[in-house]
Amino acid sequence: TVAADNVMRLYGETNPVLTVTYSGFVLGQNKSVLSGSPSITTTAAINSPIGSYPIHVTAGSLASSNYAFTFVDGVLNVVPVGALFLDNFVRSTDPGPVEPWVVQAGNWSVTGGVLSSGLNTPYGYSYVYLTNLWADYSVQALIRLSAGAYGGGLATRLDPATGARYAAWIYPAGSSGGSDVLILVKYQNWTDFLVIEQVGVASVGTDWHTLKLVARGNHLAAHYDGIPVISWTDPDPQPFLTGGIGVEMWTDGTAYTLSADDVLVALPSGPVAADDAYSIRKGGTLTVPAPGVLNNDIPEMGSLTALLN
Repeated sequence: TVAADNVMRLYGETNPVLTVTYSGFVLGQNKSVLSGSPSITTTAAINSPIGSYPIHVTAGSLASSNYAFTFVDGVLNVVPVGALFLDNFVRSTDPGPVEPWVVQAGNWSVTGGVLSSGLNTPYGYSYVYLTNLWADYSVQALIRLSAGAYGGGLATRLDPATGARYAAWIYPAGSSGGSDVLILVKYQNWTDFLVIEQVGVASVGTDWHTLKLVARGNHLAAHYDGIPVISWTDPDPQPFLTGGIGVEMWTDGTAYTLSADDVLVALPSGPVAADDAYSIRKGGTLTVPAPGVLNNDIPEMGSLTALLN
């Protein structure tokens, strides 16, 4: 098998070198027994919009007297500037590994390019999370609930040692947790929580919906299908200021599935003023330094993580 390696790049940059991974050799052989090289192409150009683009692999000049070839295409993802992590759950095998996600509870799998949980034991949580310790960031994902769902959603600033986190969950019509609502919750551990705010949303149903949480300092904002619906500042003198992300759900009396796709973690867009004040004499010229990235976020820009294969 000759499989194109999935890759990611920032918008406006040139494409990285496209590569392939070989498998299926026998008798301890490797690609050195092959001659020539495959052709690897993509439709993505330097100014292609943010999104996913196919990486197409064909025989090119690749040849062998002992092996027949099977070619597997890959994906190139163009992501926004400031992206810290992306997982579109495209793996080199199907089903594929859940890693780097860590399963805390429940049944989780990666199949058909989607992360899914269920069917799970009634009256219990199901969680999967990343251990990254980001500070100010946004996380968004596509979330879909199957028929008969109770509810589930996204977590941010998650502490894997305790389960403490903030989370935004959606509930479909008829759920005992709420009917077509989004609820912002603060968890003190894996199970104990405080409801912060609840807001009605357009029909949840069984369609895909985009959930997004933005965390800056002790302020959180929740978005549903691109619309800001909750804005809240944690008054606790010790708010959760760093942590990872998670996908989670609760199974009530009826088993169902939750699916997630296209998880993106990025630096929050746009600078925030920190009570800056400037003065100048009348007729003078005011020079204001350009806004920059917060000091505690600089290391994150150097650790862009892609999970695409």
